[in-house]
Amino acid sequence: MPSRRFLIFTLSLITAFAFGFLLGNLSPNKLFSPPLTVSRVIDGDTVELTDGRRVRLDGIDAPELVHEGCLAEEAKTRLAELALGQKVDFRYSQRPKDNFGRDLSVVTVNGQDVGLALITEGLAKSLGPFPTEEYKELIFTAEEKAKDEKKGLWQENVCPAPTPVPENCKIKGNVHWKKRQKLYFPPACTGYARVVVDERNGDRWFCTAAEAEAADFSLSSTCR
Repeated sequence: MPSRRFLIFTLSLITAFAFGFLLGNLSPNKLFSPPLTVSRVIDGDTVELTDGRRVRLDGIDAPELVHEGCLAEEAKTRLAELALGQKVDFRYSQRPKDNFGRDLSVVTVNGQDVGLALITEGLAKSLGPFPTEEYKELIFTAEEKAKDEKKGLWQENVCPAPTPVPENCKIKGNVHWKKRQKLYFPPACTGYARVVVDERNGDRWFCTAAEAEAADFSLSSTCR
């Protein structure tokens, strides 16, 4: 008959294994490696897997094909070169789904982060919130370098000039790359008139403060 010490040791091992299994599978940032392949590239930041799921690359925003965005076709083509027909690893976001029900994930192919590659080549822009602060810094650093080197979307005289202010959407979202800041300015803010919205720089117009904060912009200190 097994000794008491042996039984306690065995139960401890089983408990530790079960806890580790649950923790690993519940962790939103665990890197999974299922035998899934990219069967289709929807656009520059969305892929479809062999199990039918659509995955939106977390932390980036490529130009929209449906809106005939500048370099949208180039971004889709590049993502296809990187991922189509490839087995993928993916790390789920803190937000499991986006507003369209797609899985949010950092996607890697053969160890290469394909979203980061698109940012590096200037074919996508950063889009928060990010899965981690470390990933946010990684994306911002790559984007700043692409901007300094005038790659892709950051080239001069390639993409159209920024659109005028949308009707009833007068909140300005301004990106300051050197300071790693993304700030928004309602019309009542001091210096509002001096804030320039250049969408090629990652700046955006917002209709509400909640919309700006959902995109990882913070209220400027000049508005408080």
